Amino acid sequence: MTHTTRTIGLLFFGLFGLGMLLVYINTDTEKQSIPEPVVVEKNEASVPLADFTVYENRVKNALITVPDTDVKISLVDGRASYGTNLDGGDVTLIKIIGGEKFSSTVTHLYANIAVQSGGTGVFHYVGLFEVKGDTVTHLSSHFIGDRVSLGSARVVPKETNTYTLTVAYLDRREDDALVAEPTVAKEVNIEVKNGLFVENSL
Repeated sequence: MTHTTRTIGLLFFGLFGLGMLLVYINTDTEKQSIPEPVVVEKNEASVPLADFTVYENRVKNALITVPDTDVKISLVDGRASYGTNLDGGDVTLIKIIGGEKFSSTVTHLYANIAVQSGGTGVFHYVGLFEVKGDTVTHLSSHFIGDRVSLGSARVVPKETNTYTLTVAYLDRREDDALVAEPTVAKEVNIEVKNGLFVENSL
């Protein structure tokens, strides 16, 4: 191999190696300059709703699961009956008591749902509804009390996909008869995880 051929060979491999080194350095720099994805906590950007009227008709005509049962019924103007006279009852969606907008596409609404089945009791639940576009889905219900009056619900953020719902309501004193008007202010905290109430969590 002549001196010229050897020189050309060394020059070629030297330039090739330098080129590969530059490509590697550029690629490595690009990798380092790409920012890590930012995880936005779901509740950091949530906004309490001040006006529920835009959702009221849709919620009052939603398909729901009767609290503490597996029975699914469609509400008509906030009311529905289920089962038979011997084993069934009436469901009334009294009103929406709170709401939280979590993103441009997801809103949670909280409603006072009353269930009466046979006896004199009127069992009140807070119902959790999710609104996505034009679709309203009843996700979960949590029992509050017999013949109580639900006032409001507010969200206390915790972590991604988890928050605490604080429900304010009126109850009776321990020595009051159940037929007495509820006048004692109380609150209950309920954990919501992945769109469901977590029983006995707090």
